[in-house]
Amino acid sequence: MAKFKFTDGAATPVTYYMDSASFAGLSATGATAITLLGTGSISIAGVNSVTGTSNADTIKLLGVLTAAQATATFGEATAISAAVSAFAFDTKTTSSSLIDKLTGAAATETITLTNSAASGVKVSYSSGSITLADTLIGTVSIDTITLSAASKITYQSASSVAATDIIAGSTGNDNITLTDGVADETTTPVNAVWTLKSGGGNDTVTGDNGIDVITLNGASAFTYNTGGGADSITGSSGGDSIKLGTGATTFSYTLTGGGTDTITGSTAADTITIGGGTSTTTAVNLAYSSTGTATDTIELANTGSAATDTVTLVTASKVNITSVNGADTYNGSASADTITSTATAGSTIISGKGGADILTGTAAAIVDTFAYGLKTESGTTSTTRDTIINFNAGAAGTTVDILKFAGMLKGTFSLIAGDRATSTTATNVANFTAGGNSEARFYDTGSYAYKDAAGVSKTDTGGLLEVDADGNGSADMTILLVGVAQSTLAAGDFAWSW
Repeated sequence: MAKFKFTDGAATPVTYYMDSASFAGLSATGATAITLLGTGSISIAGVNSVTGTSNADTIKLLGVLTAAQATATFGEATAISAAVSAFAFDTKTTSSSLIDKLTGAAATETITLTNSAASGVKVSYSSGSITLADTLIGTVSIDTITLSAASKITYQSASSVAATDIIAGSTGNDNITLTDGVADETTTPVNAVWTLKSGGGNDTVTGDNGIDVITLNGASAFTYNTGGGADSITGSSGGDSIKLGTGATTFSYTLTGGGTDTITGSTAADTITIGGGTSTTTAVNLAYSSTGTATDTIELANTGSAATDTVTLVTASKVNITSVNGADTYNGSASADTITSTATAGSTIISGKGGADILTGTAAAIVDTFAYGLKTESGTTSTTRDTIINFNAGAAGTTVDILKFAGMLKGTFSLIAGDRATSTTATNVANFTAGGNSEARFYDTGSYAYKDAAGVSKTDTGGLLEVDADGNGSADMTILLVGVAQSTLAAGDFAWSW
């Protein structure tokens, strides 16, 4: 029940005072405005604007009503055939702790929010439909919109870059489109600043066509569609999960620590710049999946002091990972991955894990460690073995790459020597001794086919490495080392512990 006054939309407006839980606009042609005189709850139809009280008000827009529904709600059988398409709500709330409640009708509505008594609005909102999108237009100050039920909305900020609007999803499946109201930002993109929190459902967020600057407030999970600008997202202190929508996406993502964040790429070639926040020593801990055949680019963007970053692939993926410093670790999934490191400084540990992986080290003079923790991580056939490209072999030194077989050493290790001129097949290289010690042998294959990081079929100019980890005389795993001459591979290229 609410106390209110209303002004009809007649040529000569008349003001009425009522006390009711529901109200239908009296004028079919003009604007009907309501001013609440006391805190309460009211359901309305055919009303164009409401001015609230200084307390928390509850308003429900009814939209189209049949004669039967009108009778049940208003006590008269006059049907309302068209919902109000433009609605204005002046909250007039003076306390930041009070939240007005507004529920849209099952129609497409444009709702303009204002607060003539203070700065910004705080509204708990639910659209009346999850298929028809309502448009909410905020104030020039900081607004807080909390979705109380699964909703589909377009939220238009009227604030400046400095005033960050807050959008919080419901526990249902929300579909939120963000916009700053500027139609074309192709030439001069405008920054739109948001604070966002998903409520736990299968949410979808679509950015503006300019530059969206989004900060996650609390652990969030949603599908993100960029509107076309160079967007940036700052994660929460929890573990956030972002799935990129259709089309190639370019955006920057800043982790704030406290959990492992997960990003799933689109089916196109995505470029994602990952940062650790303002601290250059904040480590990146990212779980990533690409979903298409294109190669995604992950840029670990910390600069200055070294940070130890970890990127782990959740499903079979093709990624190019670049870093500028730190001792970084790139972990593959249980399936066949393509991992390319283009780090320019520091060092990298690349572990393909399961599947027949294609692992490409850096061309720069830094140390790449290709790490294996299980014998099953690289098979013994052409379809199950890993391929390593850009392996810098040689005697122990500061720029020599490492093949690490952690925890597999049995007894001592030796690399069986061979004659490059005659060892083009396995039979021309000395056999494993089967003496109970770990051994490896390497021979120039000459004709092994492989695919590079771009998926192009090529012929190997290096050799095949066979590893007998348990010393029983049989190869437990094999690795194709592309471009490596047998004469350059040395015992110093091998390590057997973490």
